[in-house]
Amino acid sequence: MDMDVNRYEVLGLPSGVEGAKLTEKEISKAYKLRALELHPDKDQAERCVFSWRPPDMERYKVNCDAALDMEGNMVGIRLVIRDSEGNVMARHIPDDTGFEIRSHGLRA
Repeated sequence: MDMDVNRYEVLGLPSGVEGAKLTEKEISKAYKLRALELHPDKDQAERCVFSWRPPDMERYKVNCDAALDMEGNMVGIRLVIRDSEGNVMARHIPDDTGFEIRSHGLRA
């Protein structure tokens, strides 16, 4: 750990005599704002650009996503199967009990 780091400066706060006058609430607020500023998920949509790539010919690609709601004690899962041309062959509909089949070649 680098002991020469001025933690007040890192948080954008005055140090020395001025810093000694800061309340715990002011320091906590500055810490939280700085944490939000530096959080790796901040502006994730702008930083991480993913483009879907189709699978090889005569193959299917399964894409899925999940979300967890700890307070509501719920899990949501979505799933889509696409062919090499990007056509949706099957998908899981959140409130459904199975798959919607759009091709004779797939079975749930």
